[in-house]
Amino acid sequence: MIRLHFSKFWIVMVACIVIANPSFSQDVNIGSPEKTDQRLLGIWRVDFPELKGKLDIESQNKLSQMSEEEREAVWMTADSRIYLFEQDGRYLMTYVDRGVYVEERGKWTFDSSGMMLRMEHGEGIRDYRLVFTDKGMMWNPTVKRDELFGVIFLNRLDL
Repeated sequence: MIRLHFSKFWIVMVACIVIANPSFSQDVNIGSPEKTDQRLLGIWRVDFPELKGKLDIESQNKLSQMSEEEREAVWMTADSRIYLFEQDGRYLMTYVDRGVYVEERGKWTFDSSGMMLRMEHGEGIRDYRLVFTDKGMMWNPTVKRDELFGVIFLNRLDL
């Protein structure tokens, strides 16, 4: 009887060691800077229902000062916005503005220590504090006057 109990102890001990011992695959440290940058790669779309449902006061005020036609154009533009982040640091943003297809191309960099995304394009630079969520990611513009929305929600399309 003691021998049986002793055997169970070793089986449990080996199982604990196997479970506790880290794997040597490439995904061991998901929080590393390289992995965070990798999470950005791909195709992202603005989560329009989330964006519209979680408007901050400043965004609500800006929208309330617009005509119904202007508000509708803003909603349609936001709903059509798609981002493609490429491995080489380039990005493509597309959207439809009042029936016209628009493309913006530029370069992106990501500072994983501060979770800051910088997007450089022909008209300037936009910086966002980035937070990954269960559904995708959330961007908080560092300069609020440059953006209509205080927070931008995005979902990944290419998974």
